[in-house]
Formats: sequence, C-alpha cells, structure tokens
Amino acid sequence: MKAIVTGFAAALLLSSSVWACPEFPRHPNMHKAAADLCAAHQAINAAIEANKAELGGHAMEAQKLLNQAMGQLEQAAKFANEKKK
Repeated sequence: MKAIVTGFAAALLLSSSVWACPEFPRHPNMHKAAADLCAAHQAINAAIEANKAELGGHAMEAQKLLNQAMGQLEQAAKFANEKKK
C-alpha cells in the first residue's frame, strides 16, 4: 500500500508541475506542434489524476517523451532562427 501511495504522490507531483507551452511565431507549424504537445500533456495529467496514477508508470513515461519532443522543437526553432541570421 505504501508503494502505491508513494507512486501516486510522485505522479501527482510530476503531473501538477507547470508545463510552459512555448510559442514559435516565426514557425507556425512548429507552434501548432507545440500546442498539440501541451494538449497531450494536459490529457495525460487528467488520466493520471483520474486513475490515481495506477497506469503502470506508462503515463509518466509518456510525459517524459513529451518533454523530450518539446525540447527537440525548441532546438529546431533555435537552429532555424540562427541559420537565418
């Protein structure tokens, strides 16, 4: 029982963290992709809360992958902006 409660607390901590959704005004397609990633992150948070984090760790893993994807979008925008200078 303690492990379940601890896992749930960790999931809520992860899911309740503020996730900044960046804007890419010079890159409308990447801006749309970032908005979609933010929506997916919010939906996963809702799933974690609704299921009391009993999702086998897969939802938290999905959040990690969304974080990686957002990082890649940010790097791509930075690269494109620097290339245009």
